[in-house]
Amino acid sequence: MTLDNQNLNIILGVCAMLTALLFMAAFTNDPADALRRRLMRVGPQGRVRKSTTDDRQHAVRRSDASTITVLNWLIKLLPNPDKLRRRIARTGKTLMISEYLLINLLVASVFFSLFNFIGWSKIVSVMVAFILGFGLPHIVIGFMGGRRLKKFLANFPEAIDTMCRGIRSGLPITESMAAVGREMPDPVGLEFGRIADGVRIGQSLEEAMWEVNKRID
Repeated sequence: MTLDNQNLNIILGVCAMLTALLFMAAFTNDPADALRRRLMRVGPQGRVRKSTTDDRQHAVRRSDASTITVLNWLIKLLPNPDKLRRRIARTGKTLMISEYLLINLLVASVFFSLFNFIGWSKIVSVMVAFILGFGLPHIVIGFMGGRRLKKFLANFPEAIDTMCRGIRSGLPITESMAAVGREMPDPVGLEFGRIADGVRIGQSLEEAMWEVNKRID
């Protein structure tokens, strides 16, 4: 099947738009959802519910679970799901592994449809679509993680200075971190706020800080 340049550009444009929409939908956090998660950690009248080992294990299982059998099968085939989970976490987005793999499959499907429509052979179409479907999201989250790390390092000295001023004024270290979370822009403010939240729900300060280390790398 032959295509003129105009039709080919239209097809490529549609594929690029669909791929961009998939990434926008996946890597955009819902503020209402984040608020619901924080409220679940807080009991009536502001009392904080202690987190338990079962809570954390359930959260890990949730990050891997999917109602789609194929995705669960792919998750089991991953050589190091924790490494992938940390890579996704560096972007600052709450994206589950199953959702990430679904994006891979959808992007691969879009490219396979394009190549098949153009007239490529099935084998070549599958191979190239597979490479693009799993390669492009990998590159995108790597870029997003690197950009977020640069933002964190740019504001980190000011965050330390703000925390030191709070400690000198008599605030506990966790309250000083909470103040950084309120006053500083993301991602520094978000990560320091997560440390303070983690301590409030029963984590040790060291454990909460190590979790940030995994996200920031």
